[in-house]
Order: sequence, then structure tokens, then C-alpha cells
Amino acid sequence: MSLKISDRERIQILHMPHGVRGTYLLWRIGINPKHFIARETYARHRQQLAEKWGIDITALPSPTTRKK
Repeated sequence: MSLKISDRERIQILHMPHGVRGTYLLWRIGINPKHFIARETYARHRQQLAEKWGIDITALPSPTTRKK
């Protein structure tokens, strides 16, 4: 599996707190982070990603909607 990440997305990832970054990266590669972190943590990270970066992790990204 080859994941294409733009320079803009790389910078965005680097500016995320490390916990949120891990949740985002799981989601970005198609793994539902809900199955790997506590419910409260998932809710907090989901809220942070939506509010600060405009990223909705409630649905997994499809290959056609992933950022390039």
C-alpha cells in the first residue's frame, strides 16, 4: 500500500498534537481509530480534528476522496 501525502498535508500533520496525529494517521490509512483508543479519547480527537483542521473522521476516507 502506497499512501500519497501532499506537502500541505505533511505540514498539517506535523502541527497536530502527537495523540491526535496518531488517531488521524490511523484514519488516513483506512483503519477505524475507534477500535484502538478509548471512547472518550476518540470523541475528543474527533472534535479537535473537526474544529481545528476541518477533518471528519466519522467515515473512513475512500481511495477516491483521499487528499493528494
